[in-house]
Amino acid sequence: GPCAFNPEPMADFIDAFLIGDGEEAILEVARVVAAAKKEGFDREQALLRLAGVPGVYVPRFYAPVPGDKGRPQSVRPSRADVPEKVVARVTAHLKPDYYPLAPLVPLIGISHDRLTVEVMRGCTRGCRFCNAGFIYRPVRERSAEDILHQAREQIARSGFDEISLLSLSTSDYSQLRPLLEKLSAAFKEKMVSISFPSLRPENFTREMAQFAKGVRKSGLTLAPEAGTSRLRAVINKTNTNEDLLRAAELAFSEGWTVIKLYFMVGQPTERDEDLQGIANLINEVARIARRYGQGNKVNVSLSPFVPKPHTPFQWEEQCDRRTMGDKIHRVCDLVKAKNVHINWRDPNVAFLEGVLARGDRRLGAAIEQAWRSGARLEGWSELFDVKRWEDAFARTGIDPGLYLGAWALDGPLPWDHIDKGVSKRFLVAERLKAASAQETNDCRRDRCHGCGLMTQPACQEVIAGRVSPLGAASATPVSHYGRGRKKAAPAPAQVVARTMRMRYRKRGLARFLSHLDVVRVFERVFARAGIRLAYSQGFNPRPKIAYGPALAVGHESEAEYLDFQYLDAPHANLAALVGAQLPEGIEVMEIRPLYGKGASLTALITQAEYLVTFPDGAPSADLERRAAALVARPSIRVQRQKAEEVVEIDIRRFLRRIEVREGGKELFLELGLDNGRTARVEEVVAALLQCDERELPPLRVVRTRLAVNFGQVSRTPLEV
Repeated sequence: GPCAFNPEPMADFIDAFLIGDGEEAILEVARVVAAAKKEGFDREQALLRLAGVPGVYVPRFYAPVPGDKGRPQSVRPSRADVPEKVVARVTAHLKPDYYPLAPLVPLIGISHDRLTVEVMRGCTRGCRFCNAGFIYRPVRERSAEDILHQAREQIARSGFDEISLLSLSTSDYSQLRPLLEKLSAAFKEKMVSISFPSLRPENFTREMAQFAKGVRKSGLTLAPEAGTSRLRAVINKTNTNEDLLRAAELAFSEGWTVIKLYFMVGQPTERDEDLQGIANLINEVARIARRYGQGNKVNVSLSPFVPKPHTPFQWEEQCDRRTMGDKIHRVCDLVKAKNVHINWRDPNVAFLEGVLARGDRRLGAAIEQAWRSGARLEGWSELFDVKRWEDAFARTGIDPGLYLGAWALDGPLPWDHIDKGVSKRFLVAERLKAASAQETNDCRRDRCHGCGLMTQPACQEVIAGRVSPLGAASATPVSHYGRGRKKAAPAPAQVVARTMRMRYRKRGLARFLSHLDVVRVFERVFARAGIRLAYSQGFNPRPKIAYGPALAVGHESEAEYLDFQYLDAPHANLAALVGAQLPEGIEVMEIRPLYGKGASLTALITQAEYLVTFPDGAPSADLERRAAALVARPSIRVQRQKAEEVVEIDIRRFLRRIEVREGGKELFLELGLDNGRTARVEEVVAALLQCDERELPPLRVVRTRLAVNFGQVSRTPLEV
């Protein structure tokens, strides 16, 4: 990935780096490793063989070259049989074979919990701060047919209900309109939404809005990056203020409720009027938002500029932390709108990012020292401690200012031995154009600018003029797809929604799935099984699945229930269809049809029974006496955390029966439920043992039965 394009800070710890695209190169690496094992090579021989694979950098065969005072180290080969420069691998054609059709499907909620489909790789916009824009060159597009085939197969095998079209600039994909029409036709009946990464304001048209507004989430992300046309020319971000305001007007008029804006602060040549320009744009977008609804919001992200390798700004100075903080707070002070929420990246994090981004091999000692001092998982702000790093730099004699200052254009760089193919001559020329605020047009719209990749097949197509115009439109009328924002399409009149009730059990490792995880699992299971569920109407349609009382995380169950409605003809064996798609630990026990409209499971179920097993035998010799005394109490008051406060409640009304079994090794509990409200098993056991919940031994808890009580008669939900 991008971090491998300056491997030197991690060179002490990594045997081999693969630079560039991996689809073809990783197979060559695997063959070398397999051969080395088969032939009994020692480490030195194996690494030397790896160094012969194009695109593989083996740090041990390269030695640092001390820089002059105030300059970073570069490296050069320490032996004659390794390349002087490691040339990044480029996959010329994004073949269908490179995209597995059966994706891994998580059982728990994750970030970006959706199907991601790459539509193109690379970007020719040439934003001068953007590391990815240069290292992923040249642009290679996939055909709409290949993308559609992948999406169909992966949706069928995963059950995801959202497809994200992935690239550095999806709105620049030349066949975007035809692709969206094909995806619409394939998925509109399956209630699958299509989403985009951040869009360029100048490309956001009403046609694009008509497609994009079918997305379930209400947010839209735009990245103007700078607040004035002068600074956008410096960074080669060619959109205008008018583009952003027009896009905001269009989005809010089409029903969006939230827009997210990305800006960068501390960019080269930035002036106070540029910060004022950011605030002016934010205030104006907020005014547009309010005009279309008082609840509409603008979320703003401010990111400190960090110079990155292989970009025209790789020689630039990075703002010190105090100055960066002042700039961020200056923007915040200038934003007056109440419907704006601003967040920003910590300047301390940006400081460390800048040091590591442009670091040389000497940083390895500091990285190890920080790790030995406790640095872990520092992408999470609550775990990040900049003082650990400041101390590590001091202990290892590293001056971080060396890596944050301005560098001479003719000096050596720590990554000079890594060759992306974009020439240093071109990067210097772009750096000089930035200083005079000159723009460089997109080579797919204008002409080849001689970046150094001209021999690549994709670039040859651009030079020969054989590339389709960007954003080419189809004559097909705009179609809505995915989950409509206003109303889900009703089922055809002749299709009857059948309501079914299922009992399933949850055992083993599946007990660690939360209730929301189980909801997500079943939605995807029904989709993979090809069972067409009925959907609710309204702004955010959902599949018609209703669940019984939530089971606590860590508890097992022999009696969980859910109701669902589906639109297909009766299935002979629904249990087998669903069961074949379920993960280990969840098993369908029975499915029966329901007739008429009855109460929900949560309202219907009034009793839950549990078997609690202690890990090491009876925790007390007088459990039966304690149980009788607990049942005899008029109240059992416990404390619960509710949002940001602790509340006290009485759980006595839920406790119906306690039985001590197996000589005190087991407890049977019968708890009442009132529209899902009940006592927690751990609360009852802690009250029984007269201890804090945190002092309880690890209990095995199995929910053995859920019941519906009619006077003295008790039935299961499948029997009513």
